[in-house]
Amino acid sequence: EQFYLLWPLIFIGLMQMRLSRRILALGLFGLAIVMAGVRVQLLLRGASAERLYNGLDTHCDGLLVGGALAFFVSAYGIDRQAASKWIAPAGYTGLAALLVGAFVTRFDSRAMFLGGYLLIAIAAAALIAELLARPESFLCRAMGWPALVKLGRVSYGVYLWHFPIYKVLMELHDRYHWHTRWPLYLFGGGTLSIVIALLSYRFIEAPFLRLKKKFP
Repeated sequence: EQFYLLWPLIFIGLMQMRLSRRILALGLFGLAIVMAGVRVQLLLRGASAERLYNGLDTHCDGLLVGGALAFFVSAYGIDRQAASKWIAPAGYTGLAALLVGAFVTRFDSRAMFLGGYLLIAIAAAALIAELLARPESFLCRAMGWPALVKLGRVSYGVYLWHFPIYKVLMELHDRYHWHTRWPLYLFGGGTLSIVIALLSYRFIEAPFLRLKKKFP
């Protein structure tokens, strides 16, 4: 929730400093690298996974990279010539890194704390830059597939709901000694989480989204 509670205040403060957006982009990206280094140091000193994952300081590099990309695009726009030369390859590389990262996250969380989360954030930023630069590309059309768009709309709800659902199912797994966990991943981490997120969006999020229109 820090993105909604703290970052608006940080953004207002940055705007009051009247720095160029290029400087802000570089500053945020540099700070992301610094905070990723802080996370590595804490890990090597024995900090728990809960401290590293839930800490505002140790899990802010993704937000910093996203903010850096926003300031960079705001300052320079998207250069079409540059898009064909390096943004497109970076975007496809970013997509491949995200797919690989999905498996690394599941099977080796230590690697994620040692720099994986920062690399994933950079990969996501590269992919977003490609989508902004070339809206006519195959990748952008693929991302516009209606099912993916709907999943994206409720993705925050999926993110919030999947963990408690997964924990409850794991408790049942341990209590009744089920032989495999794969049904938990497919059903709890996937289908059930998406269904509940859709209901959550319909009855909780959407009314609040309509309400915000009353505050220009």
